[in-house]
Amino acid sequence: MQLPGRMQGLKMGARQAAEASVVQAFAPAAQPAAEPVRLVQEADPAPAAVPAPTTIQSRYAELLELYSQGKSIELIAKKLGMNKGEVQLILQLAKQEEGARA
Repeated sequence: MQLPGRMQGLKMGARQAAEASVVQAFAPAAQPAAEPVRLVQEADPAPAAVPAPTTIQSRYAELLELYSQGKSIELIAKKLGMNKGEVQLILQLAKQEEGARA
């Protein structure tokens, strides 16, 4: 159905106004300029102390002590609340660590 010229213009004007309001509703709000990002970090006056590297032997001393006493992997796992596989892995890593130091 064709509307007279003036009516058609009003219809288009209302449509454009509706589209503009939708676009405006979803457009990002203008934000104030943010602080500039510093790319170079200022050096700390007192650098943090670097912790000494821990060894498997020092970290799992109790586990290794129980193993050296002849305790079974199952008993060690129960006593320390660990899985058997975890105990086995720690023992393997301790052996590797000992071999690397020799």
